[in-house]
Parts: sequence; structure tokens; C-alpha cells
Amino acid sequence: MWFLQAHLLLAAADAQTGQLDNAGSHTSVILRARPSFSAERWRDHIVYIRDEDRDHLVDGLRKAGLPE
Repeated sequence: MWFLQAHLLLAAADAQTGQLDNAGSHTSVILRARPSFSAERWRDHIVYIRDEDRDHLVDGLRKAGLPE
């Protein structure tokens, strides 16, 4: 599971910084490991002090091409 979290964070960070090719590489790994992955369901499992930080991460996952 830890490797998956690393790919999730990297996909979101790359997407938010406009590096969509890199984000897509991480997205492919995520979807191979978890074909039914959903950014919205994952939102419920991550804890951030500020809601806007969690929203920014989930927005990056969507920009990276992960399904809602």
C-alpha cells in the first residue's frame, strides 16, 4: 500500500505543476494496482488539518487522469 500512496502523491504533484506526462505514468501504476480506484473514495481515507489541502490533492489526482 505504501508504494501506492507514493504514486498518488507524485501523480497529484506532477499534475498540479503541469507535468502531465509524469503524472500519467504514476496514474498507470495506480490503476494497474487498483483498477477500481476512485479519487473521491480516497478522499474519505486521507486526513489533512485543512480541507483545502485535501481538496488540492484530490484536484491534482483528477488532473492526473484518475477517475472520480
